[in-house]
Amino acid sequence: MFAVAHIGLMVWARLRGAKMVWTVHNLQAHERRHPGLEQWYRAAFLFLLDGFVSLTEAGHQEAMNRFPMLSGKASAVIPRGHYRGVYPETVSRAQARERLGISAEALVVLHLGQIRSYKNVPGLIRCFRDTASSDDILLIAGLPFNEKLRSDVVNASGGDPRVRLHLDFIPDEHLQVFLRAADMAVFPYSDVLNSGGVLLALSFDLPTIAPAMGAIPEVQEWVGPDWVHTYHGAFSGEVLARALEWRLKTKRSGRPNLERLDWVVVARETVNFFETLTGPAAHGPGNSARSDDNDRDDAGENLGEVT
Repeated sequence: MFAVAHIGLMVWARLRGAKMVWTVHNLQAHERRHPGLEQWYRAAFLFLLDGFVSLTEAGHQEAMNRFPMLSGKASAVIPRGHYRGVYPETVSRAQARERLGISAEALVVLHLGQIRSYKNVPGLIRCFRDTASSDDILLIAGLPFNEKLRSDVVNASGGDPRVRLHLDFIPDEHLQVFLRAADMAVFPYSDVLNSGGVLLALSFDLPTIAPAMGAIPEVQEWVGPDWVHTYHGAFSGEVLARALEWRLKTKRSGRPNLERLDWVVVARETVNFFETLTGPAAHGPGNSARSDDNDRDDAGENLGEVT
């Protein structure tokens, strides 16, 4: 069993002098198919850690609240880097729309990424069908996690020609087609701590809508409210209507400022934290790199706070 084997490997590595650091992307498995095993695994995993890295201040606090055992571990808040330059960017907006059979005048809403229950994709489709105009397009691009979700998504679309379903794995070189064709990205999560999908959309200069939970408010602080629109409570037709209005009426110039997510800065902060665990200044599990004002000055960056 993977969980047991993984804990065994961690024990073996620790006996050889390795340090264990957890990057806290999620606090629990999304589907939670084996809660008893997950509880055992998490307790053993946390016990073996030397430190952990949270991607946002909110994520750090949530991790500490959920797992009090982390209070004795070294920690740092270091954001996840952006995706600029990671994927091909050779397709223009016009070319992308031509490939997808979408007119130049349509307002295109995109949800991109693997389709899982917590992402609330059927709910997005229903809200779009009730709210959007006859000329708007909703692009859903990504592989459903299971056949039930595929069926739920197809049923929610109801054959509406405004809802374009691409329910397959999207190869890296094709991601740009959907991102370039869109006018905004929507992530109607019912639960989220961190979102790579939001960062990917912003990396392709897409105004983005997501709930005000987990990392999202901090991402909004970094890039500005003209690029990230948040909402409270459940996703609804009213939320989508406000988001569509925000997309059309908000003036934007240039690109989102992703300076805080620059990989050079992320790498430098990561190295600094690892050195607190492995270098001559390491004094045990109580070390913390969370008071990082000096690190930021050394990096020569005017850094903000969190994704």
